[in-house]
Amino acid sequence: MLLKSITIAGADTLGSEISWYIAFNGYRVKLYDTSDIGLEIGKVLHEKFAASFLEKFTNSKDQVDSALKNIHYTSDLEEACQECDLFIESIPEKMEAKIEFYKTISQFISPTTIVASNSDSFIPSDFAPHFKYPQQFVGAHFTNLIWENRLVEIMGHPDTDILIIESLIHFIKNLNILPIVLQKENSGYLLNSLLIPMLSTALTMLRKGIASFEDIDKSWMAIGNKYGPFIIIDAVGLDTVYNIEKYWGEKDNDHQRTSNAEFVQNEYIKKGKLGMISGEGFYKYPNPLFSRDSFLKI
Repeated sequence: MLLKSITIAGADTLGSEISWYIAFNGYRVKLYDTSDIGLEIGKVLHEKFAASFLEKFTNSKDQVDSALKNIHYTSDLEEACQECDLFIESIPEKMEAKIEFYKTISQFISPTTIVASNSDSFIPSDFAPHFKYPQQFVGAHFTNLIWENRLVEIMGHPDTDILIIESLIHFIKNLNILPIVLQKENSGYLLNSLLIPMLSTALTMLRKGIASFEDIDKSWMAIGNKYGPFIIIDAVGLDTVYNIEKYWGEKDNDHQRTSNAEFVQNEYIKKGKLGMISGEGFYKYPNPLFSRDSFLKI
């Protein structure tokens, strides 16, 4: 199946990154969000990505302008589902909201459209029973800053048609991104099964006053890693990290994780500090402290 028209649901940081990068690679893209405010945030992020790409990745203003023209914005879910070969869901990490979302799009989506969940903590089997065409449903987890971190993890469920997975592999390779297919469903896929415990531990250390977030990041970066845990959290979005810590803290009766969720909510989210998307999280943007040569200076 050739995938030409792509819809992304959710105009937050990752949804905006996915939609931008796919459009930059020449595909027709629709970005859906429930509110016009959310879509405006997506537009602002796309303008920022355009300026960044023009500086770092291409000398062609025509290519950047073409990418912007490839993106259509809509708050009409029925419109978002129409004439769509691939529908990528990237709404907030809340189980009930996602289940309700899949029930709703089942009214509008074509039986031939591939529907992929970008959830990084739930598995496809959590949602497939609530979707009208489970054979067309799959997990496809994109990394943040996918033009730098070139990885998409694909996770099917027992009823996923193998041709769907093959079509996704072909599409992702056309984006010059590495596709990795999991052999079994696993919450957190591969990357986040390794990454999330580190981020959670970093939050616990900060919350307990063991070290500043800058020094925790420096300890990780000094041994050759490009980004520290709090830089990653800012990129992912503090609201996303809050939802993950809250969900798994309650599910596993893990006091440390529920305390981390409360800490993030009270000290950051309630103060409007959502990460890169809001201009401030742990660091302030667009010129964060970690981007300076002096950050790791001896």
